[in-house]
Amino acid sequence: MIPLLSEHSEQANFVAEAHYRYRNREDFIPELFFAVPNGMWVAGEGKRRAHLVVKYKREGMKSGVGDLHYLQPRGLHPYCVIEMKRQDRKTARDGGLAPDQNHYLEAARSAGAYVCVCYNADEALVALDQYMNLPANCPES
Repeated sequence: MIPLLSEHSEQANFVAEAHYRYRNREDFIPELFFAVPNGMWVAGEGKRRAHLVVKYKREGMKSGVGDLHYLQPRGLHPYCVIEMKRQDRKTARDGGLAPDQNHYLEAARSAGAYVCVCYNADEALVALDQYMNLPANCPES
């Protein structure tokens, strides 16, 4: 049996492959493809940790924001959001999404974003390929 990879490993594999796959495409802007470390572990304990959480929330950190964003408009979409989950979460209630994640993804969809929940690196690559196959919307300079 193949061991289950962590969400981190799947996401890291996806990001590495995406950068490799699109490295020579002139219409891919790597600076606009990034992870949002929203579920990050906050260093410290007790009061220090609590202080940092408050600090980051004041700076605009929000719960539920999708894991990866690509901010280049393509097709009818202003941007792409990919939420990564472990393979075993696929059959969980709401696909393993927390209520705040569902709320964010629905808000992004309502804003016209291309939104995908992916359960491994291969699914995420398919989703990004589909997005990258849409025509790039570059405003005239």
